[in-house]
Amino acid sequence: HACDVSQQGRKFEVAKEWTYLLFDEFFDQGDLEKYKNLPITMLCDRVTVNVAASQPGFISFIPLPLMISLSNVLPDLHNLIQ
Repeated sequence: HACDVSQQGRKFEVAKEWTYLLFDEFFDQGDLEKYKNLPITMLCDRVTVNVAASQPGFISFIPLPLMISLSNVLPDLHNLIQ
């Protein structure tokens, strides 16, 4: 799981590129859901989602707590998240 969200800890340009690649997948999913008249999953509606605005909440809620927990188990990781 940590590898899936680790791009947010990389250099800005890398994190930005991976974020937009991920949202391309999310938006494709939302387009398919819309086409099939299904409810659109959170963060998958290309019309309403602001990618940049979604990132601080995501980082605070998923990768940061995960990396902090991992650093308790793997102390050398602590140096990477400060």
